[in-house]
Amino acid sequence: VGSQFAGTALWFAGNAVLPDLVEEWEALDESSLSYLTSSVQFGFILGTFVFALLSIADKFLPTNVFMICALAGATCNALLPICSPTESLTGLIVLRLS
Repeated sequence: VGSQFAGTALWFAGNAVLPDLVEEWEALDESSLSYLTSSVQFGFILGTFVFALLSIADKFLPTNVFMICALAGATCNALLPICSPTESLTGLIVLRLS
């Protein structure tokens, strides 16, 4: 249960800090926030589709798949502070999508 909470925290953590990101990075506006929120949801949907299409859970131990995905998501979240939205909003969106 704890690992499931940690994995889904990737979804909610971004929404929790979006107001702070607006204050910190003046380049973000309301449309940027909607793109960032939507990219997380699209990433979960895309990941689910690809994993189902490739039968990942049938080929590999599901606990290992979950761990690797959670670590990859945490890594992408950790990279967010080094991506400046004035340089590339696309970079932020890609990191949230991942």
